[in-house]
Amino acid sequence: MTKKALIFCLKHISNFLFIITTLILISIIIFIISSLISPGIHISISREGILGFQEFWSECALLLKAFIAFITLTIASTELQKYIDLETTKTLAKLREMLCSEVNMEIHHRIINKECIIGKSNDKEIRDVDIYNYLGTLELGAIMVRRESISLEDFANQFGYRVIETMSNCHIIQNYILKEPQYYNDLTFIFEKLNKYYHNQRDTE
Repeated sequence: MTKKALIFCLKHISNFLFIITTLILISIIIFIISSLISPGIHISISREGILGFQEFWSECALLLKAFIAFITLTIASTELQKYIDLETTKTLAKLREMLCSEVNMEIHHRIINKECIIGKSNDKEIRDVDIYNYLGTLELGAIMVRRESISLEDFANQFGYRVIETMSNCHIIQNYILKEPQYYNDLTFIFEKLNKYYHNQRDTE
């Protein structure tokens, strides 16, 4: 079960417990009020009264446990969501750091400007191994999305344009993707996901 699925389950269980607890509380309040306003009621401390109170309290124990469970689940789901948000931020920051290295930024610059990618330009040389590393970094992001470490929306907002530009570059496609397609399943996966995501975004505008 993924972290997001766990949060989803915890929230629904806590909501269910809250509804049940609320209904039981309302029933008890109605019962107490109706008993107090009934004719012939005399409040006195007696053995029977104490036993009745103990019986009433034993019945309320389950309600108390349910209420505590509801509070516990609510706190747990909230803390887990905070943890996931923090880990997502760290993951995105690390991926951005990798993609913003000097070499990767030079590759990205050449791709979006449709310049020759391999070779030396402006005293900066790009080799095949640099391209493989760049594509591998994009694939790492795709794997994170596939495993739900980060959401597709977050990836699209932060790095989606890099994938689209890269997969639209003829040199990249012909010399790397089509040449060794078995090594770029994750990159193809995220490219298709992004196309669908952007298409749906345009439809909703």
